[in-house]
Amino acid sequence: MIRGGQGLALATALLVLSGCAPSDARDVIITYDRNVEAVAFKECMAALPEGPTATQYNDWDEVVDKCRDYAYGQAKRCVGTVEGCGFYGMTPDAPQSPDSPHG
Repeated sequence: MIRGGQGLALATALLVLSGCAPSDARDVIITYDRNVEAVAFKECMAALPEGPTATQYNDWDEVVDKCRDYAYGQAKRCVGTVEGCGFYGMTPDAPQSPDSPHG
């Protein structure tokens, strides 16, 4: 939980950092193509071996979460300049790696 002083420090840091991005980076739009996300998720799940009939823990949920993360990364798009998208470790209007540091 953020306490009063911590919240003020966090807000100040965010305001300062928002001015640090180059103007090209502020002019980009990060979007997610939900159709691509749905297809990527289905393909990921189809590529898995048959799941267990019963699990003791939530280990199968972790597998599904990995497919969800993969699909989310594949659906991520950047609309803007090469320089602006590059600031976020992305390329304009191309699928992004789910391992991207800014993904």
